[in-house]
Amino acid sequence: MNIVHVTPTLEVEAGGLSEAVFQIASCQAKAGHVVTVLTPKGKESPLLDTGRLRMKPLTVGLKGWGIPWGVGPLMNDLHPDQIHLHGLWEPFLHMVARWGRGNRVRTGWTSHGMEADGLQPQHRVLKALLRTVYRVSWRQADWIHVLNEDEAQHWASRTNGTLHRISNGARSIDPEGSPPAWLKLLEGKRLITFLGRLHPLKAPEVAAKAFLEIADQIPDAVLILAGSDSGMEKTVRDLMASHPAGGRIVLPGWVDAQAKAHVLARTHLFLHPSRSEGHSLALLEAAAHGLPVLMSESAGFPELAEAGGACVFPSTPEECADAILEMLADPEGLNEIGERGRALVTESYSWSSTAAKLLAAYSA
Repeated sequence: MNIVHVTPTLEVEAGGLSEAVFQIASCQAKAGHVVTVLTPKGKESPLLDTGRLRMKPLTVGLKGWGIPWGVGPLMNDLHPDQIHLHGLWEPFLHMVARWGRGNRVRTGWTSHGMEADGLQPQHRVLKALLRTVYRVSWRQADWIHVLNEDEAQHWASRTNGTLHRISNGARSIDPEGSPPAWLKLLEGKRLITFLGRLHPLKAPEVAAKAFLEIADQIPDAVLILAGSDSGMEKTVRDLMASHPAGGRIVLPGWVDAQAKAHVLARTHLFLHPSRSEGHSLALLEAAAHGLPVLMSESAGFPELAEAGGACVFPSTPEECADAILEMLADPEGLNEIGERGRALVTESYSWSSTAAKLLAAYSA
């Protein structure tokens, strides 16, 4: 099968979207299919030694929102059997979808949780407008890949395509070499870790407020908020500056795979206060590493809590703070939670399984 994935980015700093696209495409290539990833953010290169997976650039203007030149000739050269579109809002995705319809190539979408309206009124208005403009693309899709039941309900009335609920996968990375210098300075501390973009939907300020509320009760604890800034770093730093324990919150920025492996290997409690998720790769990776997880009700992974691999707090920083204290007070219980989470992810969530299920969805 000749498969073309189209994504807004394949840059590792972009987080979950890039990781998911790369892992799915890699597993499909390893299964013997010819796979090409088209993206405006990434350099043309072979991604696997087999030569079955390549990345090719799309040239677009306006930071990815402009019209890409040569979509038709490029797609004609690739002559795909299947087109898999990742994201929702970029115009070039819909141009490729139009090419697919015109050439009778099966085409489907994975939204990666991007259908959520967000918190800012201007974003809600913009997305409402774009839904009107793009509704034909989604309605005429052959299939839609959803990550959870909320997404399934969202798409049920918006597409004539088949809905396929397929989870993300997870991978565990053993740390190699030396940990980053900033992490070495935290030797002997109990680490509470957040991994994700510092974005309003990820709610890093909830983690910061909760930690600062109980910091004097856990004097050996440090909160790590690891991720690139997407609008919330200033808010977090203002909170840090207003509290005597603010220096015990560490913002290392984006961390690469090896640095992340070192952080997870030293973490005592993984904190995920997100306001909206599709199927969080951060949660999956934390569970794959055997970490006890404290997550919000909106974290998008109820199966983890049902398996006893996570505790859930309703929403507020105060409720989060209480849950942190309760979990840290029971070290044996923390280990049990972590092992249950590891067992669930090891048994039920792998990228090879995700990729295989998507291959089946392409032709269903």
